[in-house]
Amino acid sequence: MKSIKIWSLVAMLFIGMAACTPANSGEDNPNNTPNDNPGGNNGSNEGVSVEGEWVLTSWNEIEPPFHVYVNFKEDYTFEMYEQVYSLTYEYITGTYDLDDDTLTGEYDGNVHTPGSPWKSSYTVTKTEGEDGTFTLELVDESGVASIYTSTTIPEDVKVEASETRAVAAEHFL
Repeated sequence: MKSIKIWSLVAMLFIGMAACTPANSGEDNPNNTPNDNPGGNNGSNEGVSVEGEWVLTSWNEIEPPFHVYVNFKEDYTFEMYEQVYSLTYEYITGTYDLDDDTLTGEYDGNVHTPGSPWKSSYTVTKTEGEDGTFTLELVDESGVASIYTSTTIPEDVKVEASETRAVAAEHFL
């Protein structure tokens, strides 16, 4: 059963290597709590902001069988906690830029070579739900969409990730 899950993850990641979309019901992630104020504007974009803490809820129109949290900070740095190629969360850091509705970024040296860019740039759309939570849709260059929902990243995820440094060769963004 474990090998089926691993091969399924690998297949899904190769199929959607350049993209992402939303829809986590929260069953796999009981700590998925909404954050009603994910932050202000970044960069030159007056209408879109990515600041705040987010959880991946849909990827390529399916509920992802893995977990990704990202915190886009006001100083244009990000922290990502992902459980994609590993049974534990990995901690990844870097910088990002938001120009109009285009999001780009680079990983710090703790993951790839310093300044290694993300595998794609993303077109950003931000919406507010009726319940007051925000949603970010990030569409990569190939058209694959990832949906992130505003959240508060659980402390247990941060602690686990700080104990296990990033080791995967490829990361989600």
